[in-house]
Amino acid sequence: MFQRTSSRDVPIVAILLSFIVGLIVFFPFPSWIKLV
Repeated sequence: MFQRTSSRDVPIVAILLSFIVGLIVFFPFPSWIKLV
């Protein structure tokens, strides 16, 4: 599923899933300064 690529060999599913997981993980922090 994650290895499936588009016609230009871009792993769309993996990129979208990584983006969504990143949003969920970093959502509680109001800014980058608070996170670090």
